[in-house]
Amino acid sequence: KHSHTLDEYEELSRFFTPENPDQPEIHGGFVRAHWCGGEACEVRIKDELTVTIRCIPGDYRESGPGKCIVCGGESAGRVVFAKAY
Repeated sequence: KHSHTLDEYEELSRFFTPENPDQPEIHGGFVRAHWCGGEACEVRIKDELTVTIRCIPGDYRESGPGKCIVCGGESAGRVVFAKAY
């Protein structure tokens, strides 16, 4: 119920951004998304959304190749993003 598969950075941002920044509600969960493996993409997500990669599943390549949710570069599979509360 709290795990989602997303493909666009805007979706990721909307998912992890509280509706009221002055009184942020806890609304998170887990997002499975493609990541290129690049440090710059990982840092951008952390800096802009305070979200980090929580898990790179051992079978992540089974989710199939795709495009990085940040830069659009090649990705071997989906990783799991989440926010620490």
